Amino acid sequence: MNKFAIILCLCLPIWSNAQDNSNPKKGSFLIGGKLNWNTTYQLKEFPQNKKTDIYLLGQWGFFISENDVLLIKPQIEIEKYTFLSSSNFESTTSIGCDLKYKRYFSNYFFGGVYLGGKNIRNVYRYSSNPTIDYDKQIYSGIEIGHFLILSQQVGIETSLFLSAGRIDIVRDFANQYYYTHIGINIGLLYILK
Repeated sequence: MNKFAIILCLCLPIWSNAQDNSNPKKGSFLIGGKLNWNTTYQLKEFPQNKKTDIYLLGQWGFFISENDVLLIKPQIEIEKYTFLSSSNFESTTSIGCDLKYKRYFSNYFFGGVYLGGKNIRNVYRYSSNPTIDYDKQIYSGIEIGHFLILSQQVGIETSLFLSAGRIDIVRDFANQYYYTHIGINIGLLYILK
């Protein structure tokens, strides 16, 4: 614990100096990735269904001013989990994209809004023969967070987000489900000046 405190005390002056000297310019590009973790995924129609998602996302952005950035986040997610009460499993592969606008405020706090969509391929095995179906998902959300600059071009971004959306079931029967996400993002960003 004492070693951690000493390292933190030595690094804070470096980080604060980097914070002062690293304002991105209009026209700068941003690339990075995020690790996303949320545990409050819940379908409103089935409140007993909860799960934890962990996945990685890439992101690319463009500063339209010194404080405003537009981002695109393509995503590929692969999940496989089994049900605790049986030997059945479910596997999901989804491909989608988010469009995001973020505004940075003083001390690198930010707020953002986003809109996204996904196509989802599900494989269910409840007996010897698997069932395959496809879903469509659209969602929007808000987030607040902080960007901690480690050097003049590299930083760590943490945020809290709230997202709501709709899943359209595309099968023999048509159905819609509404859901909410609350979670935390942690990302590493690189600014190309």
